[in-house]
Amino acid sequence: MELNFEKDRLIDRDNLAEEWLNQSNLVGNYGKQLVKAKRRRDNLWESLKVVRSELIKECKEKNKKATAAEVEAYYRTNIRHKKAKRRLIKAEYEIGLIEVAYDTLRFQKKEAMKELRRMQDDEMFAEDDMDFTRRAKKQEARKQQKRRLKRNRGD
Repeated sequence: MELNFEKDRLIDRDNLAEEWLNQSNLVGNYGKQLVKAKRRRDNLWESLKVVRSELIKECKEKNKKATAAEVEAYYRTNIRHKKAKRRLIKAEYEIGLIEVAYDTLRFQKKEAMKELRRMQDDEMFAEDDMDFTRRAKKQEARKQQKRRLKRNRGD
């Protein structure tokens, strides 16, 4: 499932009802991606621990008198450990990006849509009030015109 945060975070102001209906699916999709990314990170963490353990064992087999600092230097400088560590760091970075997107969609976009809907409602009521005021003014003007006509006719 390919997600596009730049597109997904935008709100179509002219289609708020559809945006609102799609919101839960969108948040759900990002939530699933977040869970998958965390599972991948956890698997990479376990792989890193296995590589580290294998390298510690290898170091101790080569040098039974190796100090803790020497053992650590041995595994930390090993290419297998470095690659495993880079993969883990990349996975953490991806989780961070997905979390930002997930939280943005879950909270900020949802609240923005609510606010836009409220503003639309306010505009509709304001238009209704303006229409009501115009109608009332027209009705008052007609009444005054009728009164003048009656006065001029002598009724």
